Amino acid sequence: MLAPVRSALSHVLDVAFPPTCAACGTATADRPRSERGFCPGCEVDLPLLDDPLCERCASPLVAGESEHSPGCPVCREERWSFDSVVALGAYDGLIRRLVLDAKRPAGEDGAMALGRLLAERRRQQLLGCGETLVVPVPQHWRRRLSRRADGVGALARSIAGELRRPYAPALTRVRATPRQTDVAPSDRSANVRRAFRARRRRRLSGICVLLVDDVLTTGATCHAAALALKRAGATRVVAVVAARRLATR
Repeated sequence: MLAPVRSALSHVLDVAFPPTCAACGTATADRPRSERGFCPGCEVDLPLLDDPLCERCASPLVAGESEHSPGCPVCREERWSFDSVVALGAYDGLIRRLVLDAKRPAGEDGAMALGRLLAERRRQQLLGCGETLVVPVPQHWRRRLSRRADGVGALARSIAGELRRPYAPALTRVRATPRQTDVAPSDRSANVRRAFRARRRRRLSGICVLLVDDVLTTGATCHAAALALKRAGATRVVAVVAARRLATR
């Protein structure tokens, strides 16, 4: 679509559906288009992560620690199948509220606003690995039916739209597992082991996958999903999350 046509269409949509803050509902039409997801007050309240961060697990680093593992004490003992992590913020405060809200249909707008902000702030990291496909971590169909919402899918679609990269539900969840939050951290890897399978009709060979989830804690879910993607031919998997639950040191 030509730029003048896109601009005119956007103007019509703004008039018909004035943009509002995804967290508090305040009008944001006077903000630059890339910043309309949140009003200035709510954006300040988002616990965003600032560099330097560990490239492999997105944990904040302190003086003397390297951005590249094995310098990071949080992840140097981990054996994950994904290659790196890109996170927007800490799993706390307003981001935590928006992530939890996105588990219901009314909260999907908040997930999309987080996705646009994540893509804007971390664009260089997200577009640095060649041919790219954006893939959400899927829910089992029974959970999707009971919730009637897919916050992770909304997050992934907004990231793909902002980056102008293809989005595809390239994974399926083949086992209905207990929620990770209901399982002890030491049992979470076993809980999701072999829970995912790549869809056969989706070409993944030679592709860099941005694997999107809402929160990364132990890394077990993203590890299991990334393993399925790599078995299907993906050359690199970047775990992309709205929130990183920070480990205490």
